[in-house]
Amino acid sequence: ELPAEVYVEDGKNTYKLEKQNISKFNYSIKNIQSDKKLIFKGGGFSSSVFTVSVKPRPELLNATATLNYPSYLGKKPEVIANVGDILLPEGTRVTWNFKTGQSNSLLFILNGKENVLKVDDDESAFNATIRNNSKYSITPKNDFVTLSDSLSHQITVIKDQSPAIQVEEKPDSISNKALYFSGQVTDDYGFSRLSFKYNIKENNKIISSFSKNIAIKANATENTFFYFWDLKTASAKPGQEIEYYFEIADNDGVNGAKITRSEIKTFKQPTKKETAEQVSANSQSLKQKVQSAIRLANTIEKESKKVAESLIDKKQISFEDKKQIEALLDKQKQLDEAVKEIKEQNDKNIQQQEDQKQTEELLEKQKQIKDLFDNVLDEKTKELLQKLQNLMNEKNKDQTQNELSKMQLDNKTLKNELDRILELYKQLEFEQNLQNDIDRLNELAKEQKELSKQTADKKQDNESLKQKQDALNREMKDLKDDLKKLEEKNQSLEKPNPFENPEKDVQDIQKEQQDSKDALDKKHSKGASQKQQKAGEQMEKLSKKMSDMQQQGEEMENNLNAKELRKLLENLLNTSFEQEKVMLTLKKMTSADPSYISNVQKQRSIKDNLKTIADSLYALSKRVPQIESTVNEEMNKINFNLDKSLESLGERRTPEANRYQQFTMTSINNLSLMLSEALNQLQNMQKNSKPGGGKKQKQGMKQLSQMQEQLNKNMQKAKEQMQKSGQNQGTVGKGQMSQEFGKMAQQQ
Repeated sequence: ELPAEVYVEDGKNTYKLEKQNISKFNYSIKNIQSDKKLIFKGGGFSSSVFTVSVKPRPELLNATATLNYPSYLGKKPEVIANVGDILLPEGTRVTWNFKTGQSNSLLFILNGKENVLKVDDDESAFNATIRNNSKYSITPKNDFVTLSDSLSHQITVIKDQSPAIQVEEKPDSISNKALYFSGQVTDDYGFSRLSFKYNIKENNKIISSFSKNIAIKANATENTFFYFWDLKTASAKPGQEIEYYFEIADNDGVNGAKITRSEIKTFKQPTKKETAEQVSANSQSLKQKVQSAIRLANTIEKESKKVAESLIDKKQISFEDKKQIEALLDKQKQLDEAVKEIKEQNDKNIQQQEDQKQTEELLEKQKQIKDLFDNVLDEKTKELLQKLQNLMNEKNKDQTQNELSKMQLDNKTLKNELDRILELYKQLEFEQNLQNDIDRLNELAKEQKELSKQTADKKQDNESLKQKQDALNREMKDLKDDLKKLEEKNQSLEKPNPFENPEKDVQDIQKEQQDSKDALDKKHSKGASQKQQKAGEQMEKLSKKMSDMQQQGEEMENNLNAKELRKLLENLLNTSFEQEKVMLTLKKMTSADPSYISNVQKQRSIKDNLKTIADSLYALSKRVPQIESTVNEEMNKINFNLDKSLESLGERRTPEANRYQQFTMTSINNLSLMLSEALNQLQNMQKNSKPGGGKKQKQGMKQLSQMQEQLNKNMQKAKEQMQKSGQNQGTVGKGQMSQEFGKMAQQQ
């Protein structure tokens, strides 16, 4: 029979078991700390002794983590107490240290991989280098127990970010072959290098590369930088392409440096044909701008004269006059801006021609014309505009009229100078184009002869040879077209050069080229090679013919210019002698003297003669860039002072006329010195030109140069004496100065 109740005896205590059914009883014993002996009793019966044995529980008492960061970060190691979840940089080496109780091992699971750690003296450790986000758990163990409720922790990895770069590019204001860069680089930890790189490509293939490191602060997380690049240093050939960019590398010591590139940009080195076309287009644009400025200067000259004349009979400046003058000032400012644009355009054109081969003579002419452009606008013009504005506001009629006359004279000078520079520019353009055609012909001759050798060697397939010959045929056709344009440019000059278009020679060359092409079509290599060789030789002959024609033309032109310049200088000095005589004669006589009128007539004859000299000199200055821009300015001063002197003589105001005559003398002597210097430069050009007369010619040129140098010194001395005597109340030592200039005229 089953008992109705059951009890358990736990030492001195007895507990009643909970009855679940007739045969099942239970009792829970909580928080057992040590072994227990139990006896069950029921229905007058007792069980035997049951023993409950308690085994030791393994414990994790403490856990710390030491973080050893990657060396490139420059951070000191860090210890985390009571470690759990961790946030750390990629590549950090973590060392865990554990303190345990009642444990003889630890189960350390990292990303699913189990690691059983041995425990010594209740201590254990584990280390690992962490590169990615991870999970880990720690479970203490002993021989009796393995816990199953271990806690899992997260490791979050901060990845080393790629560096960033920003670059701003600005072209040089003058040179199209110079670039300025400014930029900024950033990274989370620092940098290992910053480089500027470029590749030269031809037919989409890289044929050369370049790299240059730029200094930056490696340990900083942000850097600004500046870089200048002269594209000429890349030495890219026509038709090749340059791709360029900046490259920044960080200092990632874990995965290796990560590289970021700036935007890849390209610069295409234009072909010779493209360069020539661009230069031609820019030259045409420049000429149009100059012509527009000439028209504007002419308008201002006429309108300023008209306004000045309208003020003669007025007592004061009217509102309408003020409006007309303000309109003139606006036009003058527009003209100033137009001339500045012309100067800038010319500078850009010169920069664009850097890749084109030019002789020293052409470069010197180019420099002389640049100087003329740079000096064509006088800084005094700004002062004149401001002065005219102030006088107009003050309603000062007389002074305003005088300043308007100056404006008229300035714009006439500017108009003439721009017209002169335009003609010189067109002449330089012709000479540059002619030289380019000669150089192209020489290059074509070399390529044609080289192709002749390749055809004879039979090492290349026939189709490749035909393609190369086709390319040379097209080049020759382009050259033929250029020579036609060159002929047209020459005819547009006021005084065309002795240039003849060698159409017949070009046609002969083209026939040989076509014959070689036909022979290649028939696979007659020997015949094709002979025709190619003959075409190359004909090109060389034509190149020499054109070069000789160019040199002879230049020598002839220089000789004619020098001859004309000497004649003008002699005429000018003789006129100076006549002017001095008239001035001294009038100074001594009274206005009632019967011979007064005859001397006034002589003054008019001098003016007519100087007008002829001025016209001849202006025409010559359009062909000789050595003549300074101030020459035409001095001629305008001479005409102005002669008009004033005749006006004074007409009213018998002799002292006032003498003063204007003295001014005329000063300008004549200034002009003489300038022309003498120009003549000296022309003779130096002849001396430095290609030899043609041997040793005797060189000795003669040396002697001429020495004589010219001495003559220049004498003329400068005479000028100083003239200025000194002019300051001394307009007195001149009776005929001494004119005798001196007369002597120098004979020497010249």
